[in-house]
Amino acid sequence: MSLELRMSSHPLSRIAKSELGLTPYRVQKTGILSGNNNLERVQKCKSTFAGTRQNEHMTMMFVDEKLLTVEVEFSSKNY
Repeated sequence: MSLELRMSSHPLSRIAKSELGLTPYRVQKTGILSGNNNLERVQKCKSTFAGTRQNEHMTMMFVDEKLLTVEVEFSSKNY
C-alpha cells in the first residue's frame, strides 16, 4: 500500500492508526492438528479439569514418600 501511495510505511501506519482508527493485525502461525491429535488434546484438557467439578481440586494429600529424588552434582562453578 505504501508503494501505491508513494509514501514510506511509517507515516502511513501512523495515519492509519490515528485518523482511521485501524489497528495492525498479523495472523500467527500454528501447528496443524490432525483429527487424532485434536481428540487427544481435548481428552487431556477434559481430564485436567475433571477434578474441579467435584471440588477435588481443593483437597490436598500430604505423604511422607518421595516421588522424585533430585541429586545435584557438585560443581565448583556453582559455588
